[in-house]
Amino acid sequence: MSNETDLDYLFKIFNDTDSFIFFVLSAIIMLIGFLIMMTIFLVKKNRPFYNRRDLFFSAVNKKIRVKPESKCWLWSCYFWESEKIFNVLGLDSLILLRTTKLFLFISSLVAVLTLSCALPVHLSYGKSNLSLLIITSFSVIPEGSNLLWVHFGLVYAITLIILIILYFEWIVVVKYRQRYFLLDPQYTNSLLFSDLGNNATNEPWDEYLKDKIKKIIGE
Repeated sequence: MSNETDLDYLFKIFNDTDSFIFFVLSAIIMLIGFLIMMTIFLVKKNRPFYNRRDLFFSAVNKKIRVKPESKCWLWSCYFWESEKIFNVLGLDSLILLRTTKLFLFISSLVAVLTLSCALPVHLSYGKSNLSLLIITSFSVIPEGSNLLWVHFGLVYAITLIILIILYFEWIVVVKYRQRYFLLDPQYTNSLLFSDLGNNATNEPWDEYLKDKIKKIIGE
């Protein structure tokens, strides 16, 4: 009976010269399957994709819906202008769509920076007796190596970029929230994102947020 454990077998597969090829092929197959499912969804699920939330005890906007301009509505909706989404669909739809676009952008940014900066370092530093899959892992860089700063630099850069993006995104969201709240006091009851209140007094947002934070921490 063999004493080989599951972990030993896993390392044996990773050290195989063809393991990286199988890894890439598996990723490609999964991507193709995802694209096929999305294509079927776009063709078969040709329907409106957003509906404005009704006002509190009101059905004024119940029939306001946006019809897709084509069967690729899921793709085309990402190119809508924020002003158009806000005027036609309301604040909830605007925030949901901008949040989705923000997550996609950040994910793409992290993937591009990792593949263009970290991966070349691993491929050039890796030993020839290791498989390509092992070379791409973090463990091939020895402790104390200056190449570790590539990873730390990426972490710092990505964190800074994300914070800057979130800052400007928050400015846009606050602007549209303020506009939406000033349209009608009842709109505050129809919002999904209403945790910060409506600032009905039109108080400067920096002072308003300071008061909210003081109430939260109990000062």
